Formats: sequence, C-alpha cells, structure tokens
Amino acid sequence: MTPEEIQLVAEVIDRLDGRPEFADRFYERLFVAAPQTQAMFPDVAAQRLKLTAELASMVSMLGNLDTLEARARDLGARHRGYGVRASHYRLAREVMAAALADVLGDEFGPDEAAAWNRATSLITELMMSA
Repeated sequence: MTPEEIQLVAEVIDRLDGRPEFADRFYERLFVAAPQTQAMFPDVAAQRLKLTAELASMVSMLGNLDTLEARARDLGARHRGYGVRASHYRLAREVMAAALADVLGDEFGPDEAAAWNRATSLITELMMSA
C-alpha cells in the first residue's frame, strides 16, 4: 500500500471515532447477508465494542508489514477457531464497506473506498494465511 492509501484508511478510522452505529450496521448487514454467521457471535454486544478497536489497531500497523502480519495471523487463527472460512472474509469486507458508506456518507468516497478495499484485502489475506 502507498503512504497515501494508508493515510486515507487511517482517516476513515478516525472518522469512526464516536460512531458506535458503525458496528451496529456491520453486524446487522452481516446477519442479513449470512444468517448462519450469527451463531459465531454468542455475545454480539461485546463483539461490537471490539470491532472498531481491532480495526484501528490493524490499520495502525499498515506501515509495518512484519508487525501487521504477526497480528493478522494471530487474529486469523482465532477466527478459524470460531468457524470463520475463506468465504466469510469476502462477505465481511463487502458488508464492512457498505456499513462505512452508510455511516460516513460522503466522507467515504471512491478514494477512501479503494484504499479501504486494498487494506482489508491485505489484512484478510494475512489472516487466512495463518
């Protein structure tokens, strides 16, 4: 990823600060698109709190691939233990981008969406390599 793309993704994360509706929209959309995934989240309320914090943490590592890779592999191993499969990652990326567009509106334009897609593609590929 370019430094400019990393900056755009970091700005998206900054814009989510104080917007808990992002996590709500993400899980609502996920459970509509794939109802079977709801069983993977026995405590959705706790998971909502973790989502944005985990995203912010991963985004902060985009400039340091070694650190990002180690963290993503650890997260991927945990997700595999919850029953997450490769097809879930694609779906989650799509749902997440849609939730960002819902919550951020014009603040999540084409440039931000493209940078976000590159970042989440990288992160999920690293997660799946665990």
